[in-house]
Amino acid sequence: MAPNIVVVQNANEIDPENHDGAGVYSDFVGTKTGEHALTAGVWDIYDFEEQTPSGVSETTEVKYIIRGEAVIKNEWTGETYTLKPGSLLWIPVGAKMSLIKSNNCRAIYAEVRHMVDVNAEGDGEDHGNALQSHLESLIAKFIENNPSSRKAIERARVGIPGGNTRSVLDCEPFPLVVKSGKGATLTSVDGKTFTDFQSDFTAGLFGHSNPELEEAITNAARNGLSFGAVTELESELSESIKQRFASIDQIRYCNSGTEANIYAIAAGLVYSGRQKVLVFDHGYHGGTLSFGDRPNLLNIPHSYVVGTFNDIEKTQPLLTEEIGVIIIEPMQSAGGMRPASKEFLTFLRESASVRGAVLIFDEVVTSRLDYHGMQGKLDIQPDLTTLGKYLGGGLPFGAFGGKRDIMAQFDSKSDASVKLSHSGTFNNNVLTMSAAVVAGKLVTESAIKRINKLGDRVRDGVNAAVQASGKDVKIIGLGVGSCVGLYFPGPEGDSLREVLFFHLLEDGVWIGRRGFLALNFAHTDEDVDQFLDGFKTFLESYA
Repeated sequence: MAPNIVVVQNANEIDPENHDGAGVYSDFVGTKTGEHALTAGVWDIYDFEEQTPSGVSETTEVKYIIRGEAVIKNEWTGETYTLKPGSLLWIPVGAKMSLIKSNNCRAIYAEVRHMVDVNAEGDGEDHGNALQSHLESLIAKFIENNPSSRKAIERARVGIPGGNTRSVLDCEPFPLVVKSGKGATLTSVDGKTFTDFQSDFTAGLFGHSNPELEEAITNAARNGLSFGAVTELESELSESIKQRFASIDQIRYCNSGTEANIYAIAAGLVYSGRQKVLVFDHGYHGGTLSFGDRPNLLNIPHSYVVGTFNDIEKTQPLLTEEIGVIIIEPMQSAGGMRPASKEFLTFLRESASVRGAVLIFDEVVTSRLDYHGMQGKLDIQPDLTTLGKYLGGGLPFGAFGGKRDIMAQFDSKSDASVKLSHSGTFNNNVLTMSAAVVAGKLVTESAIKRINKLGDRVRDGVNAAVQASGKDVKIIGLGVGSCVGLYFPGPEGDSLREVLFFHLLEDGVWIGRRGFLALNFAHTDEDVDQFLDGFKTFLESYA
């Protein structure tokens, strides 16, 4: 058997399972046999305040510290070493070491020893090779079947870095290029039609070419595109939005959810008179406000404090008097469709009130999950709310609004001690305002409940199919209502996700490549059946 390369994504997030010695570990990759087998994994060191008994190492190993702190002692020399994130520890066979103390310490390790059953039932390595072979075959078919998309991207790369102006769309071997959309379907430049479950990353709530939105945009274009003046549409739209969100007394418009979050954070900091912003790991509030695994060099330069999503115990110490703004998504979208618990959001609401911080709910995505947003569903009112995506009826749109005394900072005639200026050429452009007014009428409680039920069918169907397959495959359907996240834990997770994506394209189904589905108003039960049938075939063929 030819040697196989294995890539383990997000290794630092794997939860260890095996208790041994001074900590708990998980082997996630390694050679199964051989005199000098190499194994790698993640190791969490138990918290100690007193020195542990010394031990002699039976393996040669390297540990790279990624979290916390520990102090160790070389018992042969008496030297002590402090380990912090970035420290590299080499322990040769025969080394004698003790642990002086440790706190929340995690390490990635590689060690030379005999591998013990990393691959369940002895066939894991064969399965990994087979899965990789399936993926290569599917990608080869994709390239062969989409020559026009490939040609279009190659042409675009000449004048556009990456071949597109939306980095999330860039992917290997190349992204599909779309020519048109209708209802719940998209058609590529290669003439292939797909049921669209990506729904423009939740922004396409109304499906494609909704006739009422088409009429609104067409009529607006006939009457004038950009006036550079106030129109009555702005007031009509504000009344529609305020009806849905009880926490919004007043509102301002902009051109995207990213802009809305930028303005909301700035307004909150000015109002609180403080500098620090509490955000959460894996939070996404726009291209210039994201907090994933890697630092975003494009982030707006505020003083950020990064908390642990859904963890009260770890967040509590971060809520100092210096925090001026707390911003959170009631369900992390780019972070895997992970909903925040009501307990955690209530804790943030109470903490913000006690400390005088401004609590912002980023409902750019989650406002589609309930007629009154997740804040209404959970009965928790933020100080400010940000909106965007679908509310513009398919056109660029963003909005931020909330308590009157905070929003008064944008009113030149108010009694606010500080006045803020907020302008933008297209903030109130007639096309978007016209489409947004009609979109507001299309978003009804019954329409939202219908697609939430479709989303529940997808999520429940995925979990039931995995369980019924009888296979040792780890795929979990997550999310809330019409937003479904597919979570692929385990060392083969990334490969499984890629295979599923390309397999579904072969079946005429387009999901978000990172593993998500967003149901829209054009979707039907038959569309859900199509996805679930394709998912079951994937399990039978590849998992």
